[in-house]
Amino acid sequence: PKLHKGVKRIKRAILQDLDNTPSYSEQLVPYIQIVHDRASVEIQRGCTRGCRFCQAGYVYRPVRERSLEKNIELIDDMLYNTGYSEISLSSLSSSDYTAITPLIDGLQKKYENKNLAISLPSLRMNTHSVDVAVNISGGKRPGFTFAPEAGSQKMRDVINKGVTEDEILETAEAAVKAGWDNLKFYFMIGLPFETDEDVMGIYELVKKVTYKCRMIRRRVNITASVSNFVPKPHTPYQWQEQMSVEETERKQAMLRDAFRGMKGSTLRMHPPKKSYLEGFLSRGDERTADLIEKAYEIGAKLDDYKDNYSIWKEAMEELNITDKDYLGERDLDATLPWDIVDVGVSKEFFVRELKNSEKQALTVDCREQCSGCGMKKYIKECGSLTLDKK
Repeated sequence: PKLHKGVKRIKRAILQDLDNTPSYSEQLVPYIQIVHDRASVEIQRGCTRGCRFCQAGYVYRPVRERSLEKNIELIDDMLYNTGYSEISLSSLSSSDYTAITPLIDGLQKKYENKNLAISLPSLRMNTHSVDVAVNISGGKRPGFTFAPEAGSQKMRDVINKGVTEDEILETAEAAVKAGWDNLKFYFMIGLPFETDEDVMGIYELVKKVTYKCRMIRRRVNITASVSNFVPKPHTPYQWQEQMSVEETERKQAMLRDAFRGMKGSTLRMHPPKKSYLEGFLSRGDERTADLIEKAYEIGAKLDDYKDNYSIWKEAMEELNITDKDYLGERDLDATLPWDIVDVGVSKEFFVRELKNSEKQALTVDCREQCSGCGMKKYIKECGSLTLDKK
């Protein structure tokens, strides 16, 4: 009975109109300069794209939009109370917000004489995103960020990214023509079903983008930021093996050799040892608490992994914890440590998505068609909580 009441409370909270949620317009303002020194408003919650590696995209279902009027009202209050002159329109996929153009136009008209800066943390790879970016940039072109996640079309289909090479090239060209000289691309290596050819696809894609963009303007620079994939709970990849440190270093060396000497591009890669430790903390069980305590006792504090990696390894050895325990592949019928948490998405759906991933089969956007993830079992209104009601 208590569990049933808890589920009901969660449902009420999810269905509650975002317009009626408690205002956070009176947020604390730090007295020192911080990295993202600006006000931030959550214009919607959740994402419908279904990227198979993205934990947030699953655990924050269903997508819910705050109304245009309430967003503008909330932004007014935040700017007045904090004194900021910059606002970030935050969400997992801000350009998917139904009223994104009216929202930006309304803010610019209202604050046209007050030099308000508007930023979007996430934009889709299409020319519409470039138009939106142009609209909010106010003539400034510091940098444009893309997230194709994988270099080859095969891997983008594997992870259900839903973007083609032509769309990537077209968006990059549009950004350069609109005045951007610095483009940044986010990629991952170590994804399920990846081959060395797929890894080299990162280099091939960046080479094509660099060539096309520098044909328009020679001073364009392309930065390829490559992280190491860590399988996360509550995703279709929660059973998959994580790439080892040695395999990570081998693949990074491949990319480093390929990019060496290529003009107009910069390669940045995430440290393998940091990803290794992230895997232990991401897919841990009740022993993770013992591991953290033991590492602390040996000497790990808030220092960087470069200074304490050996300490964590020592703690693992003392507790007889192996890489396979946490980073290895797990059986589909195994009981997982995080199974006690119900995010509304069924395990059957994750298994189905894993099989679709292996077949390189795409799953359509939730806004277009329900994919049967299981959320409607709890929230029958799932799929109709956006401004353009389906």
